[in-house]
Amino acid sequence: MNEGLISKSYTVPLIAGKSFSGYQVLAYYYVSWAKAFPEYLEQLQLPFGKEYEFALEMVGMGGG
Repeated sequence: MNEGLISKSYTVPLIAGKSFSGYQVLAYYYVSWAKAFPEYLEQLQLPFGKEYEFALEMVGMGGG
C-alpha cells in the first residue's frame, strides 16, 4: 500500500476549506470523469468501476 496516498493531505481549489487523502482525490477524479465523460472512463485505467456501480445502486441511481 502506498502510505503517501493515505498520510499526505491534498487540497482542491474549488472545494474550499477541506483537505483530502490521495485516495479521496482519486475517487473524486473518477466520479467526475464518470459523470462528465463516461465514454472515456476506461482510459483512466483506475480500478473503481465495480465500486462506482455499487454506489449508484446504493443511492438508487441505477448502475448495472
